[in-house]
Amino acid sequence: MTFKKKSGTIRSTKKDAGTGKKKRGIIKKLGWLCGILFLLFCLALAIVFFKLNTIVKMGVEKTGSYVTQTAVSVDKVDVQLWKGKLIINNFVIGNPEGFQTESAFKVDKIYVSFDRNSLLKNKIVVHNVLIDGAQVIYEHELIGSNISKIYKNVQRLVPEKTETGKEDVKEASTEPEKSGKKVVIDFVDVTNTKIGVSSVYLGGRSLKISMPDIHLTDLGKEKDGMTLKESVAVIFDRVLGSVNQLTQSVGSMLDKGAKNIGDAAKTIGKELKNNATGVREGIWNLGQAVKGVILKKEDKNAKDEADETETSKE
Repeated sequence: MTFKKKSGTIRSTKKDAGTGKKKRGIIKKLGWLCGILFLLFCLALAIVFFKLNTIVKMGVEKTGSYVTQTAVSVDKVDVQLWKGKLIINNFVIGNPEGFQTESAFKVDKIYVSFDRNSLLKNKIVVHNVLIDGAQVIYEHELIGSNISKIYKNVQRLVPEKTETGKEDVKEASTEPEKSGKKVVIDFVDVTNTKIGVSSVYLGGRSLKISMPDIHLTDLGKEKDGMTLKESVAVIFDRVLGSVNQLTQSVGSMLDKGAKNIGDAAKTIGKELKNNATGVREGIWNLGQAVKGVILKKEDKNAKDEADETETSKE
């Protein structure tokens, strides 16, 4: 009996050992699997991190081009997630069709500070946007100004307050925000902006105008955030609107100058037309005179021939 009990105990111990070994094998495999998944996750983060600047650069250019309806370019961006900072280098807004200057708006750097913790939420909090030392080129032509055309494009996306007090966008975006994220901006500072006026009516001369600084606060807070496109539109609506106000008198002066030039051209045209008529009359009179001389000469020759004939007869 004792032997049987010992035999059963041995068999039970072997069974428990096999079960434990099998569990350790499963745990080991799970450990390997978790390790592989962790490495893949880290690799994905590394790829996103190293490509983040490129992704943000493309996003800035696409959003800017959509808002202004012109070509927007950026040299590079520097995203510092751990500091909550974004630096946009060499931001340039191109001109609409029909204008000759190289750009309408450009600035070396745009500084953005944001709450990094809000990136994982539906509402991104931006503490400050600084646009310092921008160069605006106001080009005035017969078809109008480049700034007024871009300003009109931007205004279509600026939210308007309705009768209920809520803000509504003039034109719905045909490219909805994929992430559905909203943006709230605490402060926007546009400082040390210079405006250069370019026109064929200035005779090669240029005008320089300094624009007063612009300070905006609490963008998007009234309606619990705006889309990124709306935020960009609101900022450039104020900037380009200020440029339009400052250059309105210049534009009127240039329009008046163009009208005077046009009137002068018409007057010159009439004078040329009148002079051309006089020239034609002079040529006709000269032709008649030449014709008369020739006829008189022919008559004289005929008379001389007749006299010679009569003399020879005699």
